[in-house]
Amino acid sequence: MVGGWCVERHTSPPPTEATDDVPSLQPPTGTQHSRKSWTPVAAVVAAAVLLLGTALLAVEVVSLRADEHRLQRSLAVAQAGLRADGVAVNGVSGRLATVEGRVSTQPDTAKLAALVRPSVVTIKAGDELGSGFAFDSTGGHAGIITNYHVIARIYENGARTVEITRDNAAAIEGTIEKVDKTDDLALVRVTESLPVLHRSTATAAAGDPVLVVGSPLGLGDSVSTGVVSNTSSGVVQFTAPISPGNSGGPVVDRTGAVLGVARSKLIGGGAEGLGLAIPVATVCGTVASC
Repeated sequence: MVGGWCVERHTSPPPTEATDDVPSLQPPTGTQHSRKSWTPVAAVVAAAVLLLGTALLAVEVVSLRADEHRLQRSLAVAQAGLRADGVAVNGVSGRLATVEGRVSTQPDTAKLAALVRPSVVTIKAGDELGSGFAFDSTGGHAGIITNYHVIARIYENGARTVEITRDNAAAIEGTIEKVDKTDDLALVRVTESLPVLHRSTATAAAGDPVLVVGSPLGLGDSVSTGVVSNTSSGVVQFTAPISPGNSGGPVVDRTGAVLGVARSKLIGGGAEGLGLAIPVATVCGTVASC
């Protein structure tokens, strides 16, 4: 004790050094156990995630395949539709081509009339009026075909000349050169060149379009149209309207070639559109050389 104060000396034990017998500082026992348990849990979770990802991927692949199948079906349907549309379009195109073909075979009546009319004349034989057309033209002369019954009265009375008019021009004289009473044909010659009509080399068929040019009731350059009705009776039967004065005029096809010579029509008994023409082949075998 010093100065009334008691001083106690407290001596701390000397520090000890760690030895193999004394364990060093370690984490609590509980902590060690927790860390050892974490490893298998993480593995399970990772495996679960992997399995889930694989499942999702499988679902996605299945979904993509399903989409592919749907697209393939849609494409197949679309292709089938296009093929059907193609067939339909081809069908329409075929029908259109058929219609166009039919239209193209129909004559342009105005152009055809303009082609034929310059060759057609009006014939006045005494009190009789008829028609005719130039069938040959050489050396400033033209041969005109007409019906015998147009010139029959004056011819049987000994006369051999008729009056020819064309395009409202001044009348010229024509001479009756040849007749065939049986086939009702006559050839009249004029001293003037005229544009000629050529014979049709095709066989007339029912339904073929025809154009008739003549002078019904003296009205020159009149045109009517129709079709061939029949040819089985040895004459060309047609539907184009004709009247007195048309006799001897040409019945031409769609090209302007002569099918026959208008001769008569059937009337009475309700008859309609029954015109008759002498076939051009008969002309060539009688009063003309073809």
